[in-house]
Amino acid sequence: MDKYEEDFFYSDDGWPPEEYFYCKYPLPVIGEECGESDYDQFALVVNSVYPYLRLAKNRGRNRYPCGLSLSPSTDVFFAKKSDKERNNLCPKIAWGVAAVFLANLRYDSAQKDYVLQQPLKELFE
Repeated sequence: MDKYEEDFFYSDDGWPPEEYFYCKYPLPVIGEECGESDYDQFALVVNSVYPYLRLAKNRGRNRYPCGLSLSPSTDVFFAKKSDKERNNLCPKIAWGVAAVFLANLRYDSAQKDYVLQQPLKELFE
């Protein structure tokens, strides 16, 4: 997979698009803290030189930024917006190690807490 600088995404008529890894759990608390009740998950941008997270929105059957696809289509809605408009829709909230860590959490109902999906050592190898 090619890696790009954050500023390079969407610079050539919507190309190259960000590629995402979506977290596996809902995030109601995060959405409320951001002043929006419809943010429900993290989308980790995995094809960035320095990975970062976007908050992803849930609006009924539609999900931003790209309907839970691995990347936005370069010829439609999200990719054609300006960087400011994309950040208003799906704010960037964490970069680097923090982004990777947050995206790899899962909610454990027995512990009633968030836990890593894999051992910490494996996560950062």
